[in-house]
Amino acid sequence: MNTPILVSKDQSKAVQEIKVGDYVYVAGLDLVWKQKKVGYSGGSQSSKNTRQPGIIFISYGQEQYLVVTPDSLFLMPDQTLKRADKLTIQDHLLNEKGQKVAIHGVDSGVYRGGFHHIATDTQEPNENLDGHLVIANGIVCADYTLQIKYHGDEHKKEFAEMPTVGSKAYNDKYGVVKDQAIRNKNIDIDFTPSSEIAIPKRPADALAFISEEDAQAHLEYGQFRDHLDPVSRSWIDYLFTQFKLHYPDINFSVDWNNDEVNAYAWISNGERHVQILGGLVRSTTLELEGLALVVAHEIGHHYGGEPTYPGSTLSCEGQADFYGARNVMRKVWFGEFYISVTEKAISQLADFFGVASTDMDKQAAFMGKNTNGCEHPPGDCRIETYNAAVDLKPKPACAG
Repeated sequence: MNTPILVSKDQSKAVQEIKVGDYVYVAGLDLVWKQKKVGYSGGSQSSKNTRQPGIIFISYGQEQYLVVTPDSLFLMPDQTLKRADKLTIQDHLLNEKGQKVAIHGVDSGVYRGGFHHIATDTQEPNENLDGHLVIANGIVCADYTLQIKYHGDEHKKEFAEMPTVGSKAYNDKYGVVKDQAIRNKNIDIDFTPSSEIAIPKRPADALAFISEEDAQAHLEYGQFRDHLDPVSRSWIDYLFTQFKLHYPDINFSVDWNNDEVNAYAWISNGERHVQILGGLVRSTTLELEGLALVVAHEIGHHYGGEPTYPGSTLSCEGQADFYGARNVMRKVWFGEFYISVTEKAISQLADFFGVASTDMDKQAAFMGKNTNGCEHPPGDCRIETYNAAVDLKPKPACAG
């Protein structure tokens, strides 16, 4: 919000004030600027209550900055377009004259406020991108039509090969740039870098969803969504909101920048905690339903009852699986919705555990095997446990 957009040679207007039918200054790759009518103008309301994670902050030039969505596009000196979440301090932006503008810092974080988009028209841009480049706070960037076009498959691979701001791969390659404009709070926006967001510290004895060995295998061989993937982030935020309604005494948190594939439950100073790590949320084998069952499992540690870990009130792994699927999921996803959500969750977790089949013959092979105590049962047993919980059958012996 309030980003100045050039509407004529020497006049700007805040982006949210630009209406359909108004004129803005536009160009193509040749940067020959002219006025053109706006065909689309829309966005979200600017409100401090609107929390938007995964937003990109860019500082450049003479103490200038932009706060943009990760998929915003900027024109590079080689006449290519680059997403905001792929920019580095080694890149240069361009002003309306085609002159290079140095980038001082790029960061991801949480922004409280709204966004507004404009486009000249919805027609497919030509090769020169005529009429679809605009000037935002002195920098050449794409209009909304061009931004949407770059969501297509032809550009996904191109951007997927570039590390994303805030990811380990990005930090390893470019380092962590702590831009002073953000840290000194001398900007008039509500933006908090992800590195400065307080996350409850997990104790060494926190109970994990899968073993460290399995978590490492997932990290090494698994496939993951982009580091700032907005869909998976919205899933976990939505789930925490839902579960918090029913379990208000649990502190839910997501360690988004942690690429490890796991989730944890623990009690510290009398407070109950459930924490999900970013790597697990971004695993392509899990969607909203599978993540819901993971959260339910962690809640199951807190309320599942016996058997519990020695010297603890937290339930053993098999019991947390059973109670989470049978009780917690039913409490949050009631009626027929419980069945549809939980069945999808079980299917996704079967993929996550590498269980090729969940037919009864294969499940039967694990009946009577109770050799795990409080430890994590085999993946086949965990799927069998979830199915037994849905069918209101007794907990399988293999689950402890």
